[in-house]
Amino acid sequence: MHFVGRVSESTRPPVDLYAGRSRGYRQTVLVDGGVGAVHTQLTVNELEPGGSIDWHMHSFEEGFYILDGEGYEIHDGVRYDWRAGDVSIVHNNCVHQHFNADPDEEAVTLVMKAKPLFLFMHMLFQRVVDYPPKVGDEKQMAYVPPADL
Repeated sequence: MHFVGRVSESTRPPVDLYAGRSRGYRQTVLVDGGVGAVHTQLTVNELEPGGSIDWHMHSFEEGFYILDGEGYEIHDGVRYDWRAGDVSIVHNNCVHQHFNADPDEEAVTLVMKAKPLFLFMHMLFQRVVDYPPKVGDEKQMAYVPPADL
């Protein structure tokens, strides 16, 4: 099956996966299972000025080409700055965030990932992440491990 399509400015709905966990994020899906792709998803992602996506992770890699703007990502606690013309990779199971550092201009990225393949193989794991508190609750703090271990 072959597919040729056109990106429309009006087809950039908010992504429900990050509802309440992102600010100013829009995504347009260009290629995925809906057009017959089995292995690849290709999207245009936008972050409004100052926008961000909170901590999340997934079982597939993502490759980003930065089309416009400037910002940064945090991958497993390490910050990586980017601007138009740069490329970025988010590796499997990397806990990461995305930020548009520009207060006036939106950031636009072209993103390719193997999400449809992982869906097909029932291997998709994608979650938003909340780190555990640094101090446990009363029950956790009172725990004493068995002495015979």
